[in-house]
Amino acid sequence: MEDPAPAAETIRITGRIEEFDYVRAQWLHLRPGRVMAIFGVLFLLMILAGGVVQLVGWARGDASASESLMLPFLFCVFLGYGALLTWRFKRSYRTYKAIQVPIDIEMSGNGFHAKSEHGESRLTWDMFRKYKESKRTLLLYQTAGLFHVLPKRLFRDAADVDRARELFARNVRSAT
Repeated sequence: MEDPAPAAETIRITGRIEEFDYVRAQWLHLRPGRVMAIFGVLFLLMILAGGVVQLVGWARGDASASESLMLPFLFCVFLGYGALLTWRFKRSYRTYKAIQVPIDIEMSGNGFHAKSEHGESRLTWDMFRKYKESKRTLLLYQTAGLFHVLPKRLFRDAADVDRARELFARNVRSAT
């Protein structure tokens, strides 16, 4: 891949996105923004308050058996939903053959260039709307639901991860 930018300005990622990378990327994608996180915390506080009221009622003998089962039921629903999502993410990865092959990505001030045995894509930075970051993953979004998975383990070193973050901050609309 040729890029007019100097080699020192080009960040190169080479490797294969593994199942665990894909699962982490999907969980990062689902991570709520600030407003939804506030609503989520308020919702959990309401459930917790309801649980306290139930426990007090149960201790007094005022709560029915069905009310006493609400908290364990909600806990199982949340736990089961998380397990179900993880299973679906893994299944999705296993059926998504294009993501399972080695990929070569170059990023520079000129844009983003990805290449694999299935094809290649050369995009300018104005094609991206945002990026997200976790401890192990960067996601680079073209739309709200279409993103490129960039596992940090595929970067040459931590300095390249920092340079990619700076490149995104300069060229992509927002970080979330």
